Amino acid sequence: MKINVEFEDLRETVIFAEFINGRTAPAQEPAQSAPAVQPAVPASTPPAGQAQPAAQGVGQAAPVQQPVQPAVPTPPQQVPTVAPSYTLEDLGRAGVTLMESGKKAELEALVASFGVASLQQLPEEQYGAFATALRSMGAPI
Repeated sequence: MKINVEFEDLRETVIFAEFINGRTAPAQEPAQSAPAVQPAVPASTPPAGQAQPAAQGVGQAAPVQQPVQPAVPTPPQQVPTVAPSYTLEDLGRAGVTLMESGKKAELEALVASFGVASLQQLPEEQYGAFATALRSMGAPI
């Protein structure tokens, strides 16, 4: 799957990042070409202190537009630069999932491609590459 996202400015990028991280809901902004909606105002309003005439028609209140609060961007968070680490147990659970889905032969071929006869013989420095290969085969890791 490939997803392309384009942003007009840094503010949009920050809002998107916060949304993806689950910190906020996406900001709902009116379309740039649409004119701003103005609340309905009677043609003549009485001076202050005088009673206003009763509204005509039941249940027909004038729409009230709430002012839009500008989004306050928060500083971007640091992106982790350390690769995730995997344990032999993590790799084993992912392998079991593949075997249960009928991919035992593919899993055995993957283990052999790393130059080992079994998962227990896989060097720790190759756990990340092995996990990536498992993921590409459909394992949840």
